[in-house]
Amino acid sequence: MQESHHEQVNAITEANTTAMQMAQMQMKMMAEQQQQMQHQMAQFMKTMAAMQSSQKQPYQPKEDKENNNPQVKGRGDTQRPHDAGKSNCPHCKRMVFHKPDRCLELERNADKRRKGWKSNLK
Repeated sequence: MQESHHEQVNAITEANTTAMQMAQMQMKMMAEQQQQMQHQMAQFMKTMAAMQSSQKQPYQPKEDKENNNPQVKGRGDTQRPHDAGKSNCPHCKRMVFHKPDRCLELERNADKRRKGWKSNLK
């Protein structure tokens, strides 16, 4: 009877020891995961700070030299983004993205014209 009692006590002690070891292992794994999460969060915060500091400033229209008024196009008080970069070409007399020296109206750029090109000035 005492032997069976000792066996039961030993079995319970062993079970408790195993449970404690498993709990310690789980706690260690959770601590490692928490450290990994903290590291990832720190990296994320650095990335976000870098992105915010490198964002482009909102478009500010250029001053009109004649009237000293900002150029206004479309709705609102700023130029629409798809018009940003356009200027009036002195050669083709249109609002365009190309630089004046690259205008297809110039004879020196005749080799850049596509087949069937027609002048806008006629």
